[in-house]
Amino acid sequence: MRNRIERLRIWLLGSAAFLVLVIAAFVGAAHYLARRRWALPAGLGVNVVRETNGYTYCQSMQGKTVYCIHAAKALEHSDGKTALHDVSIELYGEKQDRNDRIYGDEFEYDQNAGLIRAMGLVHIDLQAAAAAGGQAATAKTGAGATAKVLHVTTRELVYMQKLGIAATNQYIEFQSGGMTGHATGADYNSDTGQLMLHSAVSMSGLSGKRPVTVTAGTAKIDNRNQETFLTQARYVSPGQRVDAEQATLHTRPDGTLTRVEAKGDVRMEANGATAVSQQADVALNAQSQPESAVLTGGVRYMSDGPLRQMSGAADAATITFDTEARPQAKDAVFTGAVHMTERTRATVAAREPWSTRELTAAKVAVALAPTDAGRPQLRDAEATGSAHLVDVDKGSVASSRGAGTTELSADDLKAHWTGTGDAKLPPQLDTVAGRGHTALRQVGADGLEQTSTGDALDAQFRPRASAGTTANSAASTAKAQPARGAAASPSSPVAGSSMGGVGLDDLWRAVQQGHVEVTRVAPSKAGNKSARGGPSAGATTRAGAGAQPDVERATAQRAVYDGDLDRVTLTGGVEMSDAGSALWADRVAMDRATGDAQAQGSVKVNYAPDDSAQSGAGPGSAPTQGAATEPTHILAQRAVLIHASREATFYGSPVRLWQGGSQVQAPEIELMQAEQRLIARGGAVDSGAAAGKAIERQAGQVHTVLVSTGSGPAGAAKAGAAKGTMERSTTAKATGVGAGAGGARLPQAVRIASGELDYSGNLHQALFSGGVHAEMVDGTAVRANEATVYLRPTSGPGQAGAVGGATAPPASAGDAEPSLAGSVERMVATGQVEIEQPGRQATGGRLVYTASDQMFVLTGDGKTQPKLVDAVRGTIVGAALQLHSGDDSVVVTNVEPGGSVAAAGQRVRTDTRVSNRDAAAGKAKR
Repeated sequence: MRNRIERLRIWLLGSAAFLVLVIAAFVGAAHYLARRRWALPAGLGVNVVRETNGYTYCQSMQGKTVYCIHAAKALEHSDGKTALHDVSIELYGEKQDRNDRIYGDEFEYDQNAGLIRAMGLVHIDLQAAAAAGGQAATAKTGAGATAKVLHVTTRELVYMQKLGIAATNQYIEFQSGGMTGHATGADYNSDTGQLMLHSAVSMSGLSGKRPVTVTAGTAKIDNRNQETFLTQARYVSPGQRVDAEQATLHTRPDGTLTRVEAKGDVRMEANGATAVSQQADVALNAQSQPESAVLTGGVRYMSDGPLRQMSGAADAATITFDTEARPQAKDAVFTGAVHMTERTRATVAAREPWSTRELTAAKVAVALAPTDAGRPQLRDAEATGSAHLVDVDKGSVASSRGAGTTELSADDLKAHWTGTGDAKLPPQLDTVAGRGHTALRQVGADGLEQTSTGDALDAQFRPRASAGTTANSAASTAKAQPARGAAASPSSPVAGSSMGGVGLDDLWRAVQQGHVEVTRVAPSKAGNKSARGGPSAGATTRAGAGAQPDVERATAQRAVYDGDLDRVTLTGGVEMSDAGSALWADRVAMDRATGDAQAQGSVKVNYAPDDSAQSGAGPGSAPTQGAATEPTHILAQRAVLIHASREATFYGSPVRLWQGGSQVQAPEIELMQAEQRLIARGGAVDSGAAAGKAIERQAGQVHTVLVSTGSGPAGAAKAGAAKGTMERSTTAKATGVGAGAGGARLPQAVRIASGELDYSGNLHQALFSGGVHAEMVDGTAVRANEATVYLRPTSGPGQAGAVGGATAPPASAGDAEPSLAGSVERMVATGQVEIEQPGRQATGGRLVYTASDQMFVLTGDGKTQPKLVDAVRGTIVGAALQLHSGDDSVVVTNVEPGGSVAAAGQRVRTDTRVSNRDAAAGKAKR
């Protein structure tokens, strides 16, 4: 028994010793393996610092720590992988310019593959470069000492040690400043510090106290440079939206936006307006509110509303904003082929017409004023480089007044708008100033067009009545603005900023200076003939000219348009012309709608002859060969030209009118082209006072010179003596006084002074009244109360003249001025007729002078017989006396012209006074 006990004791002791040996062997082996595991060559740049219950691994490059791994606990597996618990990875970058951090609860580290994998939730903090404290700071204060800029949360993050990249394909959440967001899939480059979000990127939060949402297809966050690059980006805030294919967001260290760059189909929407361009660069202030925006690459602007639609295009645009809490644009500059269009209408009715305004220029700069509604309104604008503003006013359904087109253009065009005082109304166009090649064009609804050009243009526009205008003030305004046929009422206002209406009624006053040219084009009207009554005529076409419009042109140094009177006043060397006339004056006021004009100061008018009207030519016929084509000239101090009646009245002291050798001088001469009349009045002299002032008048006469031209008989056969006549003639000349060589009659002139002249171009007769004094070329003088002179129209070869002494009126008098061309055919004078010839004088009641035989036939007035008193022969009385201008013969008869016998008691009587020579001859005969 004892032996058994001893053997058992020995076995137990041996087993215990063996167990101790085994344990010692395991412990030694483990210790050996541990030493072999962690003892890495120092030349690889890896230092192992083992802390109690802690794990630290740092990677160095060129003596600088690139990153460090810290773990509270590490557990190595047989496959060479190490499980790390409560892990923090500090990333300093190759340049030691940041201090980023990746941390989480569970990581797996595969040193052989150079991979660190997060097994669950993982966080990334990206620090600003300036906030990085370097390795020393980290050693002292720990990983969380620096300010956090971007915080990212995700799962299953893999960090590739050799590439320095951390990546995941899981859902990601991130936060920066007041912005939070999410995405799917990301990678982080530890060398550059850039975080790439792969898809479905969305950010939202507050930027400058404004809610903001940003979405993108992908996003690259460069924390080092404080930039975020987005693709298929969209920015949304209250009332604003921006879309672009690419966008770069520049941020401050606190994460707020400081600048936004967008490229590729950039589309910006704000307050119902849309702007599109290829590139946009927006600078923001400390509150992330816009300070300026630069748009380039095919900039387009659109705004669509029920009452107003706007669109614009330019190569580039620069916009600056104010510094208010809710910034609004205050200045904008558009460059490169600028084209802006605005459409407005009075109501939303389906039949309501749209009025349009278009502005084109190489550059447009505008100044805007803020509004409570957040929609800035125009205050000033400057367009340069062939600036052209076109306003087409269509009126409204309620009224067609105002319909018309107004155009303004210049090399440099500046405009100013003023507020209306009514929040419901947009600002009104106040003034426009143009410099260099300025033009103002107005076209009424009736087609009447007037264009003026010059070196400088200053225009002022009529203020519109606000919604609160009282009925009395509205009536006063209407009373102050007389109605005009094509005049326009102001366009109905619409909300929002506007380029401003410049309709026909909107233009209040315009001054154009320097090389001014005015063109007025009146549309043709079927059935009407040309006025050709002076430069004021223009609403109808010239006879035979078909449907061609009538065009008037004028040049001056200065032109002033008065919108209340609808009148243009030209001053400074004024010259006006149309198809048939030209006018020169110091000052001309022309009515735009009617074409009436008033000229003052050194007035001169030339009327070109209308060849189709000569010698009875009908409309459209060719001028007759040999017909008179002398123009008509007029000199006056003042002229009034009326379009509707085609009349022109000239005033002067005196007015001088001449055509060829024929002349008329009078204080007042009136031409009536429609009636083919010329009226000269001698009762007053116009002092040339300005319109609206008292006119000083004084007595005057009408002086007329009628020149007879053309072929005719060499002499005139005397009329044979009738039964019971007695002829006394001591000298009988074979030829008339006016005869020249070969029997051709030389030009003869008849000079007539009268109180008034009324000449009819259709009848070719002139009626002189108010006391007449006529002088013939042979010295014969005729006085009478009234006289009528009949002219024979100048005829071409082979054309018959008047038959039987009567004047044959032409087939058409045309539309020229009344022509004085032609030969005096006869003259009939009545009322206290007196004839003076050398050595004799005759009186009577009626005188008929015929130019063909140069014969004067003097008759009585029914109460007394005509009487001739000869200084040599005594007194001759008879029913009719015939005096010849070529000799001193007298034919006396008791048969009056027409064949009637003189009344009883009216017998021929001759009281002969015998001369001394005749008495001596008689004595010698006896």
